[in-house]
Amino acid sequence: MVGELTKEMAGEVAEQLKLIISGMADMREQIKNVETNIRSEIQETRNDLNEFKVQIDKRLVDLSTRINEVENSQSFISADFEKYKVEMSIITNNEKSLQKDNAHLNTQVNQLKQNLQEESLKRIESAQYYRSSFMVELSGLPQNSQNEDSIDLVKKIATLAKFEYFDVSQIDVAHRLSSNKNSPVIVMFTTKSYRQNFYYQKSKLKTLHIAQLTDDEYPYPDPEIEREANTFIYLNESLTPENRDLYIKAKKAAKAKHYKYPGYTIKGQVRVRREKES
Repeated sequence: MVGELTKEMAGEVAEQLKLIISGMADMREQIKNVETNIRSEIQETRNDLNEFKVQIDKRLVDLSTRINEVENSQSFISADFEKYKVEMSIITNNEKSLQKDNAHLNTQVNQLKQNLQEESLKRIESAQYYRSSFMVELSGLPQNSQNEDSIDLVKKIATLAKFEYFDVSQIDVAHRLSSNKNSPVIVMFTTKSYRQNFYYQKSKLKTLHIAQLTDDEYPYPDPEIEREANTFIYLNESLTPENRDLYIKAKKAAKAKHYKYPGYTIKGQVRVRREKES
């Protein structure tokens, strides 16, 4: 019976061993499959790493290329900047030179302006001297008629005002200053002495009434009776346009300040006087 039990146990052990061997075979197969899978995954990983490495290398090459481009660009910019600095230095020097030249030109222009002003004053003075030496103006006259002879008009004024030593042949030119009907008459004499003689008799015009020039029978005004405005004839110096403008402005300003002598001329010079004794 013991023998039968031992035999039976041996059979069970043998069966167990078969199961174990079979399990180990299965386990080996599983291990083999796992190993195969692991190897496959490792290979895929290696492939991925190689591909990644290729991409990284490519990117590194691209980056290196870009870095080289940036460096080259930087070198180009640096070269341009140095060139720009040189150009700016040249421009700055040119600007300083231009400023210096401009200052010199301004000095010359100012000097020319001063010279021009001085020459203009000399011209005005020369023109005024000639006018004061040979010319006079008669204002307050009747309106200019179409057939007026200015020399005959001057002759009539001198005759009626009883000017001494009047000689019509001493008149070189006589004409209205403008086409305005009330324009003064400018008279130019042949000699300076005759002009002075004529001009210094202007006070005699106070005894002449403007109506006498158009009415031969109009009586001489009574000096004791105050006359109405716009009945006098005035004999004045002939002024240059510049001095005439100055005379008008000075007279207006002096009247505004209530000067008793708001404007008169002596040898072409414009003057004003607050009082007679001023």
